[in-house]
Amino acid sequence: MVTSNRRVSSELLDQSFGDSLQALARTAIEDQDNEIAQRSGQRRARIKSIAEV
Repeated sequence: MVTSNRRVSSELLDQSFGDSLQALARTAIEDQDNEIAQRSGQRRARIKSIAEV
């Protein structure tokens, strides 16, 4: 089941420090999840997978 179909801005995927695109995307989405959780008062589910489209 897909709970979110979010996209990550290419600006957040700067690989100049050697991080993989998957790791950078996961960090960006986790940051979004934390912001959503703070606003709603409910924790988001753990990210199971990230697909590059």
